[in-house]
Amino acid sequence: QADGAGPTGVVSLRPNSEWAVVQTVANWTPAAADPLFHQGRGLVALDASRGKALALNKASVSLLEQVRRGGAVTVVIVAVGILALVITIQKLFDFRRLAVDEPATVRPVLAHLARGEFGEAADAAKSLKSTTRELFALGIRHRLKSKALLEEYLESFVLEQRMLQERRLPLLAVIATSGPLLGLLGTVAGMIKTFTLITVLGTGSAGKLSAGISEALISTKFGLIVAIPALVVHGFLSHRIQRHLALLDRYALEIATACEESQRSVRPEDANRT
Repeated sequence: QADGAGPTGVVSLRPNSEWAVVQTVANWTPAAADPLFHQGRGLVALDASRGKALALNKASVSLLEQVRRGGAVTVVIVAVGILALVITIQKLFDFRRLAVDEPATVRPVLAHLARGEFGEAADAAKSLKSTTRELFALGIRHRLKSKALLEEYLESFVLEQRMLQERRLPLLAVIATSGPLLGLLGTVAGMIKTFTLITVLGTGSAGKLSAGISEALISTKFGLIVAIPALVVHGFLSHRIQRHLALLDRYALEIATACEESQRSVRPEDANRT
């Protein structure tokens, strides 16, 4: 309407009805439409689809509305997705604490240990990353122990790091697996509801039937939205964590071997210091 008393847009008849409906047009205000009706010149919105494009745009709903239409299962999926996001953030912070050097970086430190140069080895270990530095510091501190006992000390440190890095990681894998299953459950429940209505009320129009099916598929959509990122994050973290822990296991064995070799060339001042 150009008098500002109502919405401004394209007027079209409803299917099988004599009542008209107004499809509003964005940025087409009564002030912009007034010159067209009173002066013969102005802006007008033309729709080659005869209102279908406007109806399609109006049918688009927000994310919150999709969750509401998806029902209780979709709400559960969203809650599980939030849990997966929290776990992902926590695991990324944990992974940042697992700072492990490459083998080429630790070779000079191992060489000092094998020659019994423990002071030089301790100084060289200071330039290593935090986790590797702690492992070498533990090995140097217990260097005069037997090889079996030293390996136990080092393996205990590696096991502590493993427990820290792998905690809650299986839960992320469970979320990645259960997301599509929860979505399928919501879809099946929605389809059962849709076909129950068809049985009672008949097929009606194809538009109403397709609308019910589309709402039933919302839970599957959200299940995949949750599952795919969770699966990617779990795969990435699992690969990187296992690689870093494997390096720590390797360094633990090499430290124990180097300290055993150093027993034949240990300096007197180092023996007195311990």
